[in-house]
Amino acid sequence: MPAGLRLAEHAHDSGQICFVLEGEYRENERVLSAGMMHVRAPGELHANAFAPDDDALTLLISIDPKRWIAAPHRTMRMLGDVASEMRREMRRGDDAARAALEGLAMLTLARVARMTDEPEWLGDAIGYIERHYAEPLTLARVAAAMGLGRSTLSMTFRRCRNSSVGETIRAVRVARAKALLDERMPLAEVAFRCGFHDQAHFTRVFRAVAGVTPGQYRNGLDCGSRAAAFLRASGSPRCRG
Repeated sequence: MPAGLRLAEHAHDSGQICFVLEGEYRENERVLSAGMMHVRAPGELHANAFAPDDDALTLLISIDPKRWIAAPHRTMRMLGDVASEMRREMRRGDDAARAALEGLAMLTLARVARMTDEPEWLGDAIGYIERHYAEPLTLARVAAAMGLGRSTLSMTFRRCRNSSVGETIRAVRVARAKALLDERMPLAEVAFRCGFHDQAHFTRVFRAVAGVTPGQYRNGLDCGSRAAAFLRASGSPRCRG
C-alpha cells in the first residue's frame, strides 16, 4: 500500500488474517506496525490510514466465511503459532525469509481447511448469544431459540468450541464489558448493561475470564495510555520486531 493512502470505512465478505511485514498504518483506532498480526471477521467494518512517509507491505490471507466460523478458538491458537514462526523469519531478514513467509501463509490456509466443520446452526446460536447477552440467558433458552434439545446444543458446543454454552455467554459478556470499560462507564452500569446480576457477580465472572478484576483492567488501560503518551513525548524509537 502506498504511503499516505486512506481507505474509507468498508468491509469484506471473507474473513481476513493480515500480517504486517513492513511499514505502519492505522486501522480504526489501532496502529499496526511491522511484526504484528491482525484478524478481521467477515463483514467487520474498518477504515485504514497509511503512514505518510513510508509504503506498507502486508500479507493478507482471505478465508471463506464458512471456514471462518469453524472452531474459532482452535483457529486463534493456530494463528498464534503461525505468527510466532513468521516473526522468527522476519527477524532473520535473509534472502530466504520471503519464501519462508509465503510457505507459512500456504501452511496457514491448509491448517484452516483441515479443521472440522461445524453444523450451520452453531453459528446461529453464537449470533443469538451475541445479540441477547444482556438478557437472562440459559442453555434451555438458547436451545429453544434454535429448536434443539439441550443435550444436543451442549455436546456440540463442547465438541466444536471446546467450551460450554455458559462459558460462551460469559466470554461474550466480558468482551462487551471490556469495550464499555474502555469508554469509562461506571462499573455498576457496565454490569447492568452486560447482563450480570450485580457488580459483585460481574467482578467474579470478569476475573475468572480475564484474569483481573474490572478495576484492574481499567487501571491497566490507564497505565498503557500514560506510557504511550510518555513515549510519544520523549521521542523514543519504535520497536520494529
